[in-house]
Amino acid sequence: MLTKRFLVVSGLAVLAMPQVVSAENTYKPKTPQKYIRGKRGGCYYINKNGNKTYVDRSLCK
Repeated sequence: MLTKRFLVVSGLAVLAMPQVVSAENTYKPKTPQKYIRGKRGGCYYINKNGNKTYVDRSLCK
């Protein structure tokens, strides 16, 4: 069932439009990193704390 939500402003009903959220990963580190492809296909680098930081798979080539 599709429901519509309305916002009432000064006595006028205004249809609220749904927001479109992009699933695109736009993170890029500031310094060049050695990217590592994991055994299940993930792409990551080791950050300054020694932890894995996962990035978009397109960065691992």
